[in-house]
Amino acid sequence: MSKILIIAEHANGQLNPSTAKCLTAAKQIGGDIDIAVFAADPAAVAAAAAKLDG
Repeated sequence: MSKILIIAEHANGQLNPSTAKCLTAAKQIGGDIDIAVFAADPAAVAAAAAKLDG
């Protein structure tokens, strides 16, 4: 089984749409998918990432 780590791209507390596109591609590969958010205040970005399908 594959394990995939996606690093969330964001700016000004907004998740970049490229993160969702990356998640779509990762779902086609299959396996365990995690999204990591690196920010001084990650709450808003992490919440947006959690709402992504998958």
